[in-house]
Amino acid sequence: MNVLGYTLNQERIIQTVIPKIFKTFGGKIIFITDINWIDPQVLSAFIAKNGFSKKSYEFVFVIIRNYSCKPVLYWLPINGASIKYRLGQIVCSQPHSSKMVEVLLAAFRSDLHKKIKIIYLKRYFFRHKIILIIMKKTRIGIIGAGPSGLAQLRAFEAAKNEGLEVPEIVCFEKQSNWGGMWNYSWRTGVGKYGEPIHGSMYKYLWSNGPKECLEFSDYSFDEHFKKPISSYPPRPVLFDYIQGRIKKNNVRDYIRFDTTARWVSFDEDTQKFTVVLDDLKIDKTYKEKFDYLIVASGHFSTPNMPYFKGIEQYPGQVLHAHDFRGADQFKGQDLLLIGSSYSAEDIGVQCHKHGANSVTLSYRSSPIGVEWPEGIKEVPLLTHFEKETAYFKDGTSKKFDAVIMCTGYQHKFPFLPDEMRLKTKNNLYPDNLYKGIFFNELPRLIYLGMQDQYYTFNMFDTQAWVARDYMMETYKLPSKEERRLEINSWLHKNENLASSPDHVDFQTDYIKDLLALSNYPDFNVDQVAVMFKEWLKDKEKNILTYRDKTFQSVVTGTMAETHHTEWMDELDDSKERYLYEDESEEEAPKTVMAKIT
Repeated sequence: MNVLGYTLNQERIIQTVIPKIFKTFGGKIIFITDINWIDPQVLSAFIAKNGFSKKSYEFVFVIIRNYSCKPVLYWLPINGASIKYRLGQIVCSQPHSSKMVEVLLAAFRSDLHKKIKIIYLKRYFFRHKIILIIMKKTRIGIIGAGPSGLAQLRAFEAAKNEGLEVPEIVCFEKQSNWGGMWNYSWRTGVGKYGEPIHGSMYKYLWSNGPKECLEFSDYSFDEHFKKPISSYPPRPVLFDYIQGRIKKNNVRDYIRFDTTARWVSFDEDTQKFTVVLDDLKIDKTYKEKFDYLIVASGHFSTPNMPYFKGIEQYPGQVLHAHDFRGADQFKGQDLLLIGSSYSAEDIGVQCHKHGANSVTLSYRSSPIGVEWPEGIKEVPLLTHFEKETAYFKDGTSKKFDAVIMCTGYQHKFPFLPDEMRLKTKNNLYPDNLYKGIFFNELPRLIYLGMQDQYYTFNMFDTQAWVARDYMMETYKLPSKEERRLEINSWLHKNENLASSPDHVDFQTDYIKDLLALSNYPDFNVDQVAVMFKEWLKDKEKNILTYRDKTFQSVVTGTMAETHHTEWMDELDDSKERYLYEDESEEEAPKTVMAKIT
């Protein structure tokens, strides 16, 4: 919290602080004439006249008076139009006004004012010195209201629920709803207001990892759904779970929807960020200043689109996974998927499940390597096209009806200047981020969720809790040089990882490191790692049935229910179908059992 104090009715002192007031409060100069008593209406008018927002500033009038040879401080926090006197005593050996200012500022910085008894509003007609202290609240800007941005809002709400004073927070989301990638849209290319579409979500997407590995430590699936559910829910169910925690904590008021960040600058003198924003609904551009800036805009929305010779002559459909919205249109077709990422794996299996004639996956360096069912195969890298025929590095070729580029995404931050921009490929520990969070050249710039991910929701939480404590000044960062050494240590470990289980262990250690730094509710990270490794084996064993397995929650101990329908047979991904099976289907097994008996 930035604190500025000065004594009224002393022309010289006021003149010396005018430049600082101008810079701190945007040019608003404050003069108050001699006062013997304080009228709440006068003070309210003063606040309104000077245009100070009660969200951004706390106004405190302090009265210093000698009483029984001891200096006594009376201060009046003003919230909107209401005023409350707070009475406290601070003993000072030299009851001189300038000395009292120092004592007073020290008291506010030590949060002594939170422990002062509240008394009734009165008028004091005796002479006294009056000091005005304007405490400007720390302002925090968050870009993005997806899982990472929402985790940061939840972290501050948790502190608020503990009785702590939290900074002023504004979150900017360019979509019309929260949820980031989990907020499905039928649109591709550009959205309603001409902005590039953020989401890559598609119909029939089911979680490709156990829900028990991403469960919020402070909000379980049991608490949300009031009953056990299976380990691999579809997108609408997970989106409902994400919303449940946020709705419970009333953070929507922090978010400005349909608002996109255009540019960010940082002033070394004031240590503040200026963010240029567009309100897309009313086509208005404006600026806001912040003490800290959090980039939570994700890194799965700007596609990598490689070029292959002859592709411009290919007569079929070519799209990136970012624009894939469902497998229905590819029924009966021969599909070529370029890439060996999770998106290639999942889109390939989805299209196979929903009736594609064949799916061919082309890898660059190494295949996914699972036991593929009949109708799905992997081949080496595509070399070129000749009309509808694709040719591969191993000399084989085939005609295809459509091509889907599953070639990954770029970390793209067009609103940031070069010196503040994170530049990295998708990996488990991006360079230049201390603790995977703080931009090392400028720690007031915070990045959340920028890693390649095994852990997701719970990792974003652990990052957000540490970031919150730094911004609330309860967690101190070491020197830049010390931070660089630790970053290098993590980078060295990352470079020497040899297998997927190694990747799991690396990110598990990272989560443990963050958990040790904050009061985020602890959970059994080692057991989550065990589940991740089982999941990897399950996929290798059978890529079509691994979603039928169940796991036990490390938060509640609840064992997941087996879903009422095997995943390959379940063609409806709605929340209603998932949670409430048709009664006629529920009765069917009983009839069968009776016949067997």
